[in-house]
Order: sequence, then C-alpha cells, then structure tokens
Amino acid sequence: MISLTDELTTEKLKYMELQEQLNVVSTCEEDVDKREEYSGKENLYKIYFDKHHE
Repeated sequence: MISLTDELTTEKLKYMELQEQLNVVSTCEEDVDKREEYSGKENLYKIYFDKHHE
C-alpha cells in the first residue's frame, strides 16, 4: 500500500506543477494581449493627434 500512496503523491505533485505552469503561461498571454491593446490605442491617439495638430 505504501507504494500506491507514494505513486499517488507523485502524480498529485506532477499535476500541481503542470497547473502552475499553465497559470504562468496564461498570465503571460494576458500581459501580451494587454500590451498589444495598449499599443494599438496609443497608435490611434498618435494618428489622431498628428492629424489634428499639423
């Protein structure tokens, strides 16, 4: 029985590590999306400003 318990514990740890990695990747993707969105807005503001302040 100890062997099965050890196996289960090992698999739980693997699962937790994979969940953590997934969370890190998801957070990174959200950060990239936010930067792209901000960058796009910044470009629109620049175009508007340049157009109206020539």
